Amino acid sequence: MIELSDKIYTIGELNKILKESTYGYKPKIDSKVIKDDAQNNVKAVKDIMKETGAMEDKATKKQRNTNPENIPDGNKTTLDNDFAYEPSKEYKERVADGTFADVLQACEVKPGDVFYVPAGRVHGIGAGVFVAEIQQTSDITYRIFDYNRKDKDGKLRELHINQAVDAINFEDVEEDFRTSYEPISNEPVELVACPYFTTSVYDMTEEITCDYSELDSFVIFICVEGACRLLDNAKNEVVLHAGETVLFSATTQEVTILPEKNVKLLETYV
Repeated sequence: MIELSDKIYTIGELNKILKESTYGYKPKIDSKVIKDDAQNNVKAVKDIMKETGAMEDKATKKQRNTNPENIPDGNKTTLDNDFAYEPSKEYKERVADGTFADVLQACEVKPGDVFYVPAGRVHGIGAGVFVAEIQQTSDITYRIFDYNRKDKDGKLRELHINQAVDAINFEDVEEDFRTSYEPISNEPVELVACPYFTTSVYDMTEEITCDYSELDSFVIFICVEGACRLLDNAKNEVVLHAGETVLFSATTQEVTILPEKNVKLLETYV
């Protein structure tokens, strides 16, 4: 349940409360299943945000969108001050002159880092980064900048500059876009819970059983490290190695995970 005190909340604070709330069904190991009414709470927070949206004045916006020229490089904001006030104009100018990436926040990444990217957030993956990308089903991608790379025929790839301008959330500015979580061995750790999917990480050395009897969804496991055997209630068995993925249908009641020494899995359902 989300509880709000009598203080006045900024839009940023309400966004944080909304993102930290939990959605829908939570599977628990050893046949323990917990459900909550967080989706109703999320609607309430959205209603509050709608009512208080007009309270965020220009001073607040200016403070939040500080010019990156006045900030150390390591804490550079995603958008500069002018970009916040006339976003579409500067957006097109920077795409045209090749400086669009200069006003994006660069994040040094390491194994285990998690980034949740909601609709409207401009993002890109740097060279040498290997990711497991989980997303809502969609066949739309707007390419804004492609580092002037060329295809096998020597042509630049198609960009979608005009389409993207209507989709970008130009006020999407945070100090750190990582999703924080505390790693725990031999039990699921929730990474992202949103209306479109829920993803947890399992870092395991011991056998566990996940109960999905009340979940009306398929379940996907992605093996990111090590290997394991997966056994469902219908006696179907599969061996999963790093880089491999398996999907269990929505009729699956439970899955037992048997690690071969150590294994790290990502579990996702809708």
